[in-house]
Amino acid sequence: MDWDLCIICQKSSVEKLQCPANSKRKYAGVGYTSFVRNLEEFWKLEITPECLNVECLDEGLGIEQTLLNKKASWHKSCRDLFSSTKLERAKKRKLSAIADEKDREDCEQIID
Repeated sequence: MDWDLCIICQKSSVEKLQCPANSKRKYAGVGYTSFVRNLEEFWKLEITPECLNVECLDEGLGIEQTLLNKKASWHKSCRDLFSSTKLERAKKRKLSAIADEKDREDCEQIID
């Protein structure tokens, strides 16, 4: 993991990196909290981008603390892959796929 690059795509680009640890907000680093929360939900759904090596994001103190300690940065376009909106859509797709599979199994049982 190169912490000087976007932690999500690990690429350099013309798009500027954003670092929640450098935020001027009262609670600097709060951006990591929402990212980690959504990342964990995507992980449970088994739909994290292949380019993101989640195991490298935790150096023993938890992902959020590691990101804060390393002052991890990302491209806004990469971070948007883990937005709450994308997460909700992914959950709906997953539920729909599960329902479709269940319907298929029910049909097969009726035919047999």
